[in-house]
Amino acid sequence: MKKLYLLPIAILFFFGSFSQSIQDTQLNHPYMGSELNSNSKRPTQKAYLDTLFYEDFDSLSALNWTIVNSSTGGPFGPAAEPWKWVPAGSRPGPLAPTAGPLQSTSSMNGYMYLAPDSTVTFVPTPFDTYFTSNAISINPSVASVIVRFEQSQLYCCGGNNDLLLEVSTDSFSWTSFDATNGRNPSIISPNAEVLEINVSSVLANATTAYVRFRATGMVAYYWMIDDLLIYEGPSNNMQLKDVDLSFKNSNFSSVVDPVYTIIPNALFNSLNFIGYTFNYGANPQTNVSFNTSVFMDSTVNGNPGSGLVYSSSSLIGTVQSLEADTVTISPSFQSTSSNPTAPGYYRAVMSVSSDSINQQANSAKMEYEFLLSSASDTVIALDRGAAFFTQISGPAAYVGGGNDGDVIGVALNIDSATSFSLLATSLSYWVPNYGTSASWTQTLSPRIWRVNPAATSLNTLPTPYAQSSASISINPINNPAILGTWVTVPFFPPAALNPGESYYFGIEQTGGAASGAELWAGRDVGQEKYNNVFSNVFFLNEPANGRWIATDEILGVRLNVQLTVGVEESSSSESSAFRIMPNPNTGLFRISLMNQVKGNYNLKVFNNLGQTVLAESINVNGEFTKQIDLSSFDKGIYFISIENGESRMVEKVVVK
Repeated sequence: MKKLYLLPIAILFFFGSFSQSIQDTQLNHPYMGSELNSNSKRPTQKAYLDTLFYEDFDSLSALNWTIVNSSTGGPFGPAAEPWKWVPAGSRPGPLAPTAGPLQSTSSMNGYMYLAPDSTVTFVPTPFDTYFTSNAISINPSVASVIVRFEQSQLYCCGGNNDLLLEVSTDSFSWTSFDATNGRNPSIISPNAEVLEINVSSVLANATTAYVRFRATGMVAYYWMIDDLLIYEGPSNNMQLKDVDLSFKNSNFSSVVDPVYTIIPNALFNSLNFIGYTFNYGANPQTNVSFNTSVFMDSTVNGNPGSGLVYSSSSLIGTVQSLEADTVTISPSFQSTSSNPTAPGYYRAVMSVSSDSINQQANSAKMEYEFLLSSASDTVIALDRGAAFFTQISGPAAYVGGGNDGDVIGVALNIDSATSFSLLATSLSYWVPNYGTSASWTQTLSPRIWRVNPAATSLNTLPTPYAQSSASISINPINNPAILGTWVTVPFFPPAALNPGESYYFGIEQTGGAASGAELWAGRDVGQEKYNNVFSNVFFLNEPANGRWIATDEILGVRLNVQLTVGVEESSSSESSAFRIMPNPNTGLFRISLMNQVKGNYNLKVFNNLGQTVLAESINVNGEFTKQIDLSSFDKGIYFISIENGESRMVEKVVVK
């Protein structure tokens, strides 16, 4: 699978963003295509959604666009035209061999195409090129103007890339709008991606419009564009552009802020909402508010839930056309001692409302679903499950990846307000369906890293906080049944995770790279709109250039845990009073415990997958002995845990 280039800089806990409104009046024009007839294909505008202009980029109409190239040197110097019209079925060049032709609505009659790697003799020279329309006549009575187009793109390699839609009323002064939909370099867009951009700030009530697409700084891979539509936008349309969700309490300071799809109810303290609203319509809106409601749809067992459990709104007031606002809901959805949440399946509904009837009502609402689990043996996840894995990704997707030592990491917070600790027992990983012709064997092992809340760089995570000698083996030829399934690998011994701390749990490839094995996992693309920065990370173990990178991708890696109340690891002196005899054994053995702390304890036996096979309450009064029979269970390694609210003692037993 084709690798993507990475930013050639240290990845910090801060990123720049693409500008949404950049004036550009200083482009050089060393080469211009010949002027042809004015663009046509436009009916007279009458009302909302009426077409002002449409271009399907067939072989004839594409000639009505002018190509400008200010690039210097390389295969696309001033004498060449990197933008070009191509017929249906044209696909990117050798640097992106898995990318297909543009799948736009009218792709069968061709489309516009920018391909820096269209030849094998690719030279990484930054672009400065665009193609522009001639004058387009539009109705001056239109106060809301929307540009819509279909595209497929993958660009590289630094933060100075600009892939822009630009509009003008005079062809001299241009206003720029991001055409990447907010994607960072080396992230593949959908094919075809439909992008709509409100350009009313420039073209409202204008008589003439110019449109161009510009690429600056990009050196690879491709950009394909088709089906450009300019139409009259809505008069009344408040939009909820995005939301930030946070499971952190305000007193918990950490740069890590994962958005869970599954979290133990005992660990849940609060869910906080921030809404990003935008008046997409031409009219001012009154009594605008950001609203949130949380519903318990069902219990964990599938019985009907209790319905609405939380509702709150924040008044914004009067909002002018094209005004954007950021709104925080207070109070948040909380679990308290006086009003605790119950385990179950929950749905958060977030919306923006006003006094006017919304002409695009679907754009005003977002929903997020999550599970508050109840079992003592439970799962922590950021993904929604294998049914939602529409793609795969991993360290091997990037140049420098594909090595033993590569890692996929997923963030976890244990809020400082909780009284529970976690015992990380195992990790589950979704194996992609590589096909049965993959002739390699791969080994994977679980890892956990502790995050310094004050850190500003991922490079503060060099040493695992917890790791395991256990591993899983993947061989697509010898064991095809493992493909497209979840596999679980245990921690030896289980790792204690404490309140007030942040972690990354993950999977490391520990063998197989020499034979061609690479670390990939299922990717939940649809959930990524809720993902917060640094919730997911990769380590690329490139020789002499090993590095952590942050990614927006949500991958199929989950942590399996047990909850412990007020647990502290026992000291060596306490552990020395805990005996298992004989050890190893055939399944029948005796445990003995001498402890000065008298009272009730929980005794648990769990296997190497972290599954509890025996549990009971015992009373310790200075000295305690008990015979345990595991002869009916599989041979292997088991862990014996004896704990109360203040201490825990764990010993390993081998059953032969």
